[in-house]
Amino acid sequence: MKKSFLLIVLISILSISCSVESNVSDSNSNSIIGTWTWQKSVGGIAGTTETPESTGIQKKIVFTSEGKVMVYSNNVEITNTTYEIKKGTSIFDADEHSLILFDGMTYVVLFIDAHNLTIADNFADGYSSDYKR
Repeated sequence: MKKSFLLIVLISILSISCSVESNVSDSNSNSIIGTWTWQKSVGGIAGTTETPESTGIQKKIVFTSEGKVMVYSNNVEITNTTYEIKKGTSIFDADEHSLILFDGMTYVVLFIDAHNLTIADNFADGYSSDYKR
């Protein structure tokens, strides 16, 4: 179930094309650090859209400055591990992106600002997911 949740989140992010800030790990307003609440995920083989309303599931991701990430589903912690942010290419284009690696998965940061985060699974038929602070 934990991997399914992460897959849904990432595929949703992939479906939305946005630009990415150059550094998601520094201490400015575009930092990944903080609590992100899931808004929707789009993708998969069928191109479905999932939201908290359609699934009955509230999700959030918390990134700490100590390199930890916690994933919650309906306020139950389902992942608590370390994360890494690095630059690399995605399967979508030849451009360099910020990549978030945790729990055996790689996510492409498609967009981040002070209030919004869009990430996508870095594989075909994945999901892209939108989050808000």
